[in-house]
Formats: sequence, C-alpha cells, structure tokens
Amino acid sequence: MMTFFSQIFAYFTGIFLSLIHHEHTAATKCGEVQDLQWCYYQGSPTTTRTVVFLHGFGNNHDSWGWNSVTKRILADWEKTKTDRPDVIALSFGKLWWYTHDRGAEMTKFITEFEKTQKIENKSRTLYGDSMGGHNSFRWAVDHPEFFERMALICPAMPISFAVSDEKIYDGMWPFNMGADLLISEQYATLQGLNKNPITNTFYFEKLKPLQKIHVVVSDKDHFGFYAGGLRLTKALKTIPGAKVALEVQTIRHCEAEVSKLAPFIAERRSY
Repeated sequence: MMTFFSQIFAYFTGIFLSLIHHEHTAATKCGEVQDLQWCYYQGSPTTTRTVVFLHGFGNNHDSWGWNSVTKRILADWEKTKTDRPDVIALSFGKLWWYTHDRGAEMTKFITEFEKTQKIENKSRTLYGDSMGGHNSFRWAVDHPEFFERMALICPAMPISFAVSDEKIYDGMWPFNMGADLLISEQYATLQGLNKNPITNTFYFEKLKPLQKIHVVVSDKDHFGFYAGGLRLTKALKTIPGAKVALEVQTIRHCEAEVSKLAPFIAERRSY
C-alpha cells in the first residue's frame, strides 16, 4: 500500500514540476535516439573536458539549461574565467532508474556523439543530482573506466539502503519511507537485487578506476536522502587510492552551494 501511495505522490509531483516555468540557457542542439533523450551544450573552444549530466526526478533532458544549481555553476565558471566544458545531458524521462542495458546505451551514445561532433576532450566528469545521482552511481559501477571523475549531489540513496536504525533528521518530509519503498522496489524489479548496494563490496571493487569523487549531502534534505548519502560516501572511501570529498550542507534537497562543486566538475581543482 505504501508503495502505491509513493508512486501516486511521485506521479503528481512530476506533473507539478513540469508546469513550473523556467528561464532556459539555450542548448546547442537536442534530440532523441530511440527512448534516450539528449541535449548538448557546447563549451569553450579550448575546453578539454566533457560533463555528462543526469537529472533529478521531475526534470528532463534540457534541465541543465534551467537547473538552479547549474546557474550557480555557470556563474562560478564565468567569475573564475574557467573554460566551460562541453555538457551532454541525458534522460529516459522524468522518472527513470538505471539498468545495465540503459548504461550500455548511454555509453555507446556518448562515444558516437563525441565522434560525430568531433569532440576530442581528454576526460569526462559524470555529474548527477538526486535520482540522477543514484543513476550516475550505478552507471559508474558498470563503466568506471569511462569517466575521470564523478560528482553526486543529494544522491537518492534512501535510508533503507543504509541501516534500519538510521536517525531521522529534522527538516525531512514524511515521504522518506515512500521513497525508500519506491526505490527499493525498483532495484528489485530492474536489477534482480536483494542486497543493499551500499554495503555490497562488489560495487566498490568495480569502481577502482574512478579515483576522484565529490559528494554533496544535506542534513535538511526534505526527501530523506541524508543518511543514505553519508553511508554511500563512507563506502566510496573504501576504494583503494580514491580521493573522495564530502560536503555536508544545510540546504533543501539538491539546492547546493557550488564553491567547491563547480571547480571539481570543470576539473580545475585536483583532489
């Protein structure tokens, strides 16, 4: 019953978010390949970097152009005279969860798109927020050699993915239990997994090629992902040789301050 109500909540929240008017930064081009939607934002002529962006729930493939955190990132890059990376934003719809097939499809698309656009960047940063952070983590597990670094903002790793007695922090909505059940059910359905991915060392052994990771979580996350984000970061730090940075901010869900995030995404700062 709780899963049913969480799905209803997710559906109507998505409708509400889709009705909000956003001021867009125009994409260079957008398109669709089968069920994969994409937008490309061309960077500075001298850039050597590509950012691959996976959006959060209720957003879509052009959300890089209006996301509030994106606007802060772009402002930081302009202020610090950072070469803007090329950005490729991907989506399978407003609500979607990672599968191995989707990971393979996205990897193939990025590779072919870079060749078509003659993008010869030397490295890629995988960046995802909320649901996109969850999907980015899973994609990186399957294709860790494909990315040079990864940034996860308020990743959708619910309490059920951590431990059952995690503290419930102030500022959360009462929907965290619904989110737990919804995402846990998706894991079981799409992946055939019963094990907790945060405590399953298999995931982190596969992530060894990915050595630079930045995570932002909030102790006021009203979607209830703070505890899961902390536990995920702790597990990421077990990767041999990995440089993992954690920022704990007091923000609403994914409304991140970017003074450390922006240079990390653009690879202006080494960890």
